[in-house]
Amino acid sequence: MTKILLLLLAVTSLSTSVFAEEEIQGKMKTEEVTPAPAEEPAEEKESRNEVTKPSQTRSLVIKAGVNLSNWASDYMDDAMESSGLEPATKGGIRLGLEGRRHISGLVVGAQMLYSSKGAKYTGEIEGQTAEIIANVNYLDLAFELGFEIPMKSLSIIPKIKPYYGAFLTGDVIATVDGEEVSNNDVKDGSSEIGIGVEVDFLIANKLVLEAGYDFGLNDISVNGSDAYNRALHVSVGYNINLTR
Repeated sequence: MTKILLLLLAVTSLSTSVFAEEEIQGKMKTEEVTPAPAEEPAEEKESRNEVTKPSQTRSLVIKAGVNLSNWASDYMDDAMESSGLEPATKGGIRLGLEGRRHISGLVVGAQMLYSSKGAKYTGEIEGQTAEIIANVNYLDLAFELGFEIPMKSLSIIPKIKPYYGAFLTGDVIATVDGEEVSNNDVKDGSSEIGIGVEVDFLIANKLVLEAGYDFGLNDISVNGSDAYNRALHVSVGYNINLTR
């Protein structure tokens, strides 16, 4: 009897010990701490959270150059040819400012220029060299639209520009063998409306080389002789970055 009691006590003690151990292990498993996820590197977090913004820059270009101009006018050409004179290219200056904005490859801008255009006719009359030069000066106001083709240290910018040329001053000078024989001021000249095409070469974001052509759309004569300005121009400029 005593042996039976001792055996029951041993079984009870063993059962209690086993269940207690399993309970402790269960509690340990339940209380086991789940490892925290690895912290995301700061650079990756900033890169992920960064909002991509379009590239925008503003600049001002100060430029100066020359116009090589003439008139497209069958009437004037025929009248001068009957006097022994042929159309030639007249030189003139152009000075001004251009403001532009670059928006993700698109270029929009406006410019204001003093632009000297006109026409020139030369030839011989009775064995003497004759020349007639018509100088017409405008204040050109233009809107520009183009796109930028970037390279390493050079950007190529083709542009198109509708423009309005407000008449300022003008004169017509005639010379024979280099001696001035006539000089008439033009007081009531016509303003000009036209369209131009240009290509800018922006070097190191500082130097601007520009070439273009202006195509007048309206008759600028005052006597109905159907004269239209045509001008090839080249300019050099300095680009001032206004972006902060």
